[in-house]
Amino acid sequence: MNIILKPTTPKGKWALGLFLLFLVAGGAASLLSSLLGSNQEYPTLQSDPLLAAAIYMSFAAAIVAALLGILAVWREKERSLLVYLSIPMGLFLLLGLLIFGTALLFGPPAP
Repeated sequence: MNIILKPTTPKGKWALGLFLLFLVAGGAASLLSSLLGSNQEYPTLQSDPLLAAAIYMSFAAAIVAALLGILAVWREKERSLLVYLSIPMGLFLLLGLLIFGTALLFGPPAP
């Protein structure tokens, strides 16, 4: 199996680009949080719209990058190492989003 560093397929290139956007937007959100002095654990669009938008945009970019990476590997036989590295992070964030959404749906356990 021949593994290369940079993607060769269009879906692989999109996956890598979106993963890099995730890294940049996540870094910008962290920097923005420290500059604003925000101590909120979960900023919302009502409480801190700029920080929340940066965080949610980075999460969405990672999830879409993972899905495009899976499609590139599965359908277009992409063998790029960078595409392989983008898949677990997006899947991890998708799993966390599903768990968080399920917790919001059912609420905390009764005492």
